[in-house]
This record gives sequence, C-alpha cells and structure tokens, in this order.
Amino acid sequence: MAVGNSANECLFAQPGTGICTVYKSSEPPVWSSPRSDLALSKLLQAAGQLNTIGPLIEGSKWTQITQTLGSSRDLREAVGFLTTAAADPAATAAAKKVFQDLDGVQLAAQKKDGQTANRFFYKYESDMEKLLKLLG
Repeated sequence: MAVGNSANECLFAQPGTGICTVYKSSEPPVWSSPRSDLALSKLLQAAGQLNTIGPLIEGSKWTQITQTLGSSRDLREAVGFLTTAAADPAATAAAKKVFQDLDGVQLAAQKKDGQTANRFFYKYESDMEKLLKLLG
C-alpha cells in the first residue's frame, strides 16, 4: 500500500524494483501555517501544571517543585511562538517577567527557602495572568 497521493510526485521508490511506496501528499505541510490555537493550548497546559507549585512550596516538597518546573520548557516554547506571532512588545515584556519569576522559584527551591519561593510564585501567578490577557 502506497502512502500519499499516487497522482503526485514519488518521494520514495523501493530499491531494485522502482515501485513507489511514498508519494507527496496533497495536504499542506503541518508547518506551512502556524497554529496559534495549538500553541495557546500548550501554554495553558504547562501553566496548569506550574500552578500546582503553590501547595508544593507549602509542603516543602523541593524535589517535586524542581520536577514540576520542567514544564516551563513547554511554556517557554509556546510563549516564544505566541509572542513572536503577536509581535507585541508588551507581551514579550510580560513573558520575560513570567520567566524571571519561575527562575526565582527555582533558585529558592534549590536553597529550600519557602518564603522566597512563595514570593516569586505569587509574582508568577500575577504576571502569568497579565500575559494570558495580552496573548488573548
């Protein structure tokens, strides 16, 4: 069974037989049109995971905090895409504040400083709310 549309260009033929097994698709490539809705969904999912840090700080669960902060990688990717697509300097500035807050939480967690971690986490919550409003 061949993959793609046989009316299109052959992308891969079996060596020796020349039988085409992969044809170029008639569908546009996934990357041909950016999907802001998918990036926003990814951002909201990562933010949801990061919102669980508050109770972890209260419980002094430093290892879990560090593990949860791994979600910030997905957040950084989504925010980077959305702020570039929006071309809004205010959104870019808000994103920087969010990541500074998360870096503060991470540093405080490494030092096992609950008071500082809480302070940065509350700033994160406020700054994330502002960023989400700017990104729509």
